[in-house]
Amino acid sequence: MGGMGHLYEVVDSARETLHTCKSKGDWYDSMGDYITKSNKELDTEDCLRSWAAFIPDEPYPISHLLKGEFHSENDDYWDQPHVSFIGSNLVKEILSELKHKGKDNYENRLISIYPSMQGEIWLYDPLCKFLESVASRNNAVIVLGSRYYL
Repeated sequence: MGGMGHLYEVVDSARETLHTCKSKGDWYDSMGDYITKSNKELDTEDCLRSWAAFIPDEPYPISHLLKGEFHSENDDYWDQPHVSFIGSNLVKEILSELKHKGKDNYENRLISIYPSMQGEIWLYDPLCKFLESVASRNNAVIVLGSRYYL
């Protein structure tokens, strides 16, 4: 598994186990049952750090892109990525809203917060493509991200 800023496609039924996880350790132990080298993955190349500046303030469902439906608890292990779960229905809602608002909207949001981060909009197209792929199979997403994404 990669580090911070990775999204992994998993079966939606993973929620049955993952919703019981609290600590990062619990999440990491359980994720091994769902994430293998064959899982579809999106490496955001740390771009989520820029997006995290506005995503939490967006209305639902976009506000749940990073924190998911449920996520690992905050703890003292800053060097370990947080984990969140986005179920299949929420994946579809997020994708629909991303497309509805469009790339220009998110580019403007990035620029309004970080004028020098205009280039971080590159994530929009691969993110939509990844979510489309996941949604087409009614699957879910696990997000590995930094503590301040939540």
